[in-house]
Amino acid sequence: MINLNIPSKDPREALRIYLEILNIINPDTNTKLTEGEIKLLIEFILLPEKYSYQRFSRYAKPQVLKALEDVYAWKLTPINLNTKIYELVNKNYIWRDDDGVLYLKEYLIDSAKKLAVTPEIKIKLSAT
Repeated sequence: MINLNIPSKDPREALRIYLEILNIINPDTNTKLTEGEIKLLIEFILLPEKYSYQRFSRYAKPQVLKALEDVYAWKLTPINLNTKIYELVNKNYIWRDDDGVLYLKEYLIDSAKKLAVTPEIKIKLSAT
């Protein structure tokens, strides 16, 4: 088991480091995240609690667009945002239920909650 301490108490920075670690240990080059996809995931993860069951709704998306512009000076159109979201669906970071509703993978939400309490990540690696 490897214990990694995340050096930042800033939630965005801690999530960025966490997602970059996931990228490093991900053997599938087709599902590796780009820098923009990491930023996008971070902002969807950090949405207020009232959007927790509707992170990809028409009400939440403007919040993410505003955060991307304010924090990263990255201006996306709603169409570009939807394209990026579906790229994340294809990479398995977002899933669609039987009714077509989009959700973040549960491990991303759980990790964000844990990082908010303590900026430490425990990773168990095994080789077969």
